[in-house]
Amino acid sequence: MLNSPLDVVVSSKIPHPMNPEFAIGAISEEGVLSIREKVFLDEDILENRRRVVKEKIEKFREGKSLPSLNGKTAIVVDDGLATGETMLVSILALKKRKPDKIVCAVPVSSIDAKERIEREVDIFVSLLIPDVFFAVGQFYEDFGEVRDDEVMDILKKRGVA
Repeated sequence: MLNSPLDVVVSSKIPHPMNPEFAIGAISEEGVLSIREKVFLDEDILENRRRVVKEKIEKFREGKSLPSLNGKTAIVVDDGLATGETMLVSILALKKRKPDKIVCAVPVSSIDAKERIEREVDIFVSLLIPDVFFAVGQFYEDFGEVRDDEVMDILKKRGVA
């Protein structure tokens, strides 16, 4: 354990209209938006994703902004990177908080996501970068969704929420 402060960067993938599992973009706090696929995107979808981000910020941090990261190293983790969209907008949101360094650490990443993300961070660590990559879940025995109440329990145990 790092015994470092723990917090959550809130991001939400923007699903492809024809395939909700595939991210065509993502949005995070600080108003960061990335659209990877040029498809018709209904403004209602974007507004819904903005609302989701705002609700989670309220839930996880009582509506407070991310803290200043000036002079600090931010280590950003995720369960894996397929497109890298949510990680990208999370990193861009963190950059607005002026950390000295940003480290991205994931258990698995597609080659494409690795190439996109490593340009944005000081250190990129992925335990596995397979040649054939379909989805993050293919590398897990149990890839169940992490519920908000589970996140809250972890944050409370660390004295954040």
